[in-house]
Amino acid sequence: RDLGGLLFHEALVRLKRRYMDEDCRCDLDAEEDLSRYNKLIHFYEELGCHVKPKAKVRFLNNNDGEMYRSVPMQIQIAIKTDSSHHDTRDRIDSSDTCESSLLNSNSGSSFLPVQLLGPNGQSLIINASHRKLGWLIVQNANASVSFRTTQGHSLLATPEGKLILSSSSQLKEMHNMVHECECFRPFRNTDNPQSATDSNSNNEEEEKESSLWLFQTSQGMYLGMNSQTMHLTCSSQPTFWKVNSDALTLTCTRDTPLRQLHYRNAWLKQSVQYVTTMRSQYCNFDRARMTIRQAMNLLKHVNHYPFIVEGRTALPSVRTFCFKFAEAVRQKGHPDWIQLVALVAELGRVLKHLDHPNENTTPPSPTRRRHDYDWTLTSTSRVVGCLPSRTSPFSAQYRHLNPDSHNPSYNTPRGPYPDNCGFERLLLAWTGPEYVYHMLRRNDTAVPWEGLDVLRYFMLTDWHGEGYYAGSFATEREVEVRDVVVDFYELRRSVNDGLLETRCELSDEECDELWDKFYEDILCKYACDGILHW
Repeated sequence: RDLGGLLFHEALVRLKRRYMDEDCRCDLDAEEDLSRYNKLIHFYEELGCHVKPKAKVRFLNNNDGEMYRSVPMQIQIAIKTDSSHHDTRDRIDSSDTCESSLLNSNSGSSFLPVQLLGPNGQSLIINASHRKLGWLIVQNANASVSFRTTQGHSLLATPEGKLILSSSSQLKEMHNMVHECECFRPFRNTDNPQSATDSNSNNEEEEKESSLWLFQTSQGMYLGMNSQTMHLTCSSQPTFWKVNSDALTLTCTRDTPLRQLHYRNAWLKQSVQYVTTMRSQYCNFDRARMTIRQAMNLLKHVNHYPFIVEGRTALPSVRTFCFKFAEAVRQKGHPDWIQLVALVAELGRVLKHLDHPNENTTPPSPTRRRHDYDWTLTSTSRVVGCLPSRTSPFSAQYRHLNPDSHNPSYNTPRGPYPDNCGFERLLLAWTGPEYVYHMLRRNDTAVPWEGLDVLRYFMLTDWHGEGYYAGSFATEREVEVRDVVVDFYELRRSVNDGLLETRCELSDEECDELWDKFYEDILCKYACDGILHW
């Protein structure tokens, strides 16, 4: 059934391209034996065909003992378009950033079966009634692509920004708009920070698969996904995809060009010498004296999502995220010291404000300064001074840029650290949470050691997610706190994704209410309510 739909669909694609500027329909006869009454008819109807008006059904005997019936059917191939539709296609064709070779085809048309996946490998769906769909990606003559199911339905992006699967009736209603609605223009990111000097490979296919792609509709919206429901979506927010030509997958990713640039520069800078220098520079805590509430208010206009280009709706602030994360932890019933850690985990971002008070809070473009690096961000951590895990973000692409990679002493599984020395003795990458961890300790707060460990290790995903470092450095203390760290990390990611979907921003009044009702007393309990050294 799927193979028949695929072949029928490809025949239609070629006919549409040949007759795209003419009025044209295809006539066919559906011949089926009487024991399968209407099954073939329904199959062709699912592909967009319909029985001819006033059709005369013929009954046939093919001398095999079976009686067949032949039902005349037809499908509209193309409808002549007016000049306004030509203008639209001309504008699409003239784009010098549109990538026309996504499917590596040298011919005018091609298609491939493909899986549409979420970041963790989940299949993306249209709605609850279409959970098991086989997809084809079809390269069109105008450098766009279309997404079809193996049953012959088309994925359409309506002018209102909704995604639907076409049926025969919908195709009839939208016949003047179908060609535009089913076209998605693939754009390959041209600001990829990986250059020839970064990579040990000049393989064009590897470069393409490490690239990020956008799929833009004719209305200027972008194909994406809802991370809560795993539904395909269409929105003004640019959402990126990764291509895997071997596995035939398109994966909607949280990755962005700005995130790639950040991790490239992290691999370039985060070495033993860098971390030691940053500790010496910032662990004097002589930048400012202020309360945690004052630090949060400094961040009320700072975008929490520095790697994402804003769409039509503003992104939530760091202050909003701090309260939302703490509220999620509180509502899950976690202890108050975990709520406190959630509230302050992002406050390392305030150091960028203190060091550069007049700097625009908009993240820099990758093309502006290649080596800009904001260490205050909450990004994946790792142990410096020993062989990094291959599962670390962008390890394969950028690990060779790290200065420690040229030092044999730092290229063993343990590096200079003793066996089972405990994580407290390790040098971790210098990030925002690492700074806050040292700041709370320096100010003699009463946060329990478990809370401090959660704060320091929740972004050490190679350890709590992959088990790396566990056999080399972990003690009973790390084993005891690991499950709490995992819960904290997963809850933060859930809040991060949810807030990105809703785009809600807390007002000053809402923040004041939460502070007075819940968090002021918690900070007082753990000696974090006074003026702290930053």
